Amino acid sequence: MNHTHEETKASNKSQTTPFRHSNKFIPYIPLTIISRSAPRGTNLKLIRPLNFYQISNSNSPNFADRNLDSQNKTSHFRLPPIESSIVTSIKRSNYLTKPTSTLIIEAAMFIKYMPKVAYKVEELLHLIKPPGYENKKTLILDLDETLVHAEDNPINCHVCLKIPIKGQIGLNLRPYCFDLLKFASKEFEVIIFTASQKSYADAIIDHLDPLHLFVHHRLYREHCTANHEHYIKNIERIADRNIKDIIIVDNSIISFLFHLDNGVPISTWYSNINDFQLKLLIDYLKLMIPVNDIREVNRPSFQLQKLIVSAKITND
Repeated sequence: MNHTHEETKASNKSQTTPFRHSNKFIPYIPLTIISRSAPRGTNLKLIRPLNFYQISNSNSPNFADRNLDSQNKTSHFRLPPIESSIVTSIKRSNYLTKPTSTLIIEAAMFIKYMPKVAYKVEELLHLIKPPGYENKKTLILDLDETLVHAEDNPINCHVCLKIPIKGQIGLNLRPYCFDLLKFASKEFEVIIFTASQKSYADAIIDHLDPLHLFVHHRLYREHCTANHEHYIKNIERIADRNIKDIIIVDNSIISFLFHLDNGVPISTWYSNINDFQLKLLIDYLKLMIPVNDIREVNRPSFQLQKLIVSAKITND
């Protein structure tokens, strides 16, 4: 896909240092995620989604009556960028549960009150992409309350697991969990990134993927950036990946606070067997496969930066 000069400029700007100081209340969250979208020229206003198929028929009256700019009358008819079309589609049919006001305020308070620490250079995580996945996007999935929910008492849970040191726990599996892993493993490089300890997480992931067919890499609490009792997943630490090709799904906005436009927030889950958010997530991810920059779709779809900045914090 061809990019305009401003798109390239915005893309380069968004990959600068993840921490930027501000005189406002955001001390070092990347403000570059509020980058401008592609300029909307006359060609982007020519097509309504329902008329895509009329383009191939030059005899169509709708095609002949289009108000082309006088300077572009001799040029070929151009479709809008795929990101623009997908965002339009998502706005009509995106039923993923939006983050609650509590989560938004929690993220805003964390940004406002967290200590103004100096930028810490963290060691890169060198994860080798599996053969055949070199050109695929990377999908990062949270574990607890996103895919599963664990309880100390296994009596009323779906599965009883033995965890090293901790003993037996009960595990509830979110509906469509296996469907998501099976689909995602074909279209994305799949990384489970959890803030839990390795021994606990491995026992659960081994149950979800005993043959190691679906999950390509695993990251744990030790790979998070600890800040004020919160664990932030700094996805820029993952080496040899373009940030525009990384999607992170988590029920906690703070987990991907460094890269809001890469994040897909999902509702917290415990035991509701009628939940279908992972099924909706599969539909959303299907739309992301051909996109050049996933941030250009996530940003208008969830508007997390806008929600956090506009959040009203009363306990100053």
